[in-house]
Amino acid sequence: MTDQKKWKQYGSGNLRLYRHRTDKSKRRMVLRNNVGKVQFNVSIYPNMRFDMNTKNKGGSIKKYITFSAVEDPKEGPKLVMFLVGKDVADELFGHLQALAKKTNP
Repeated sequence: MTDQKKWKQYGSGNLRLYRHRTDKSKRRMVLRNNVGKVQFNVSIYPNMRFDMNTKNKGGSIKKYITFSAVEDPKEGPKLVMFLVGKDVADELFGHLQALAKKTNP
């Protein structure tokens, strides 16, 4: 498997959604680890597509949110998949979809 096809492990941490103070149309998604180091930082674009997948593994339900994002403009968009706690997955998914609809070009 080539380096481009491998999954990148971001680790776990707090995912925050930010809105620019003066230009409310600019929105970002930032994942920080438990020490506070930024692990993932991308813009939420107009009409960005988010999908939620549910998998049942050995009686345990796992929820994933997938989307394409640009971390490095030189590399272009990449598929990203977050494993999200099942108790907050639906709420986070709704917030992400709403932010993508509210974001203006």
